Amino acid sequence: MDSHEPAGETKWLFPDLGEESPTRSDTEVFVLTAGGIAIRSHWDAKNPFYIAWARFPKRDRAKEALVAEARTQRRLGVQSPPTRREDHGGPDEGARYPQSSSS
Repeated sequence: MDSHEPAGETKWLFPDLGEESPTRSDTEVFVLTAGGIAIRSHWDAKNPFYIAWARFPKRDRAKEALVAEARTQRRLGVQSPPTRREDHGGPDEGARYPQSSSS
């Protein structure tokens, strides 16, 4: 079963420079590759393309709830039904149409 390195300060750690390595080999962490790409993977000190690793950041569930509420409010504002004039370019409801003069 995969586990995760305990969340903490998110900064790149470079084991080849004497900095700490993940506590377990089966933990998932962010890995910085030699190409400068960050991936989610298991740290492998023998992999020559892995140059640094970082813990996952701690979640801020209070802010996540605020973001969800803001998105809901924004979505409700965007999805309000348009009026006939906005939707089709026609006149507003109740507008009078000129009577044709064909008799």
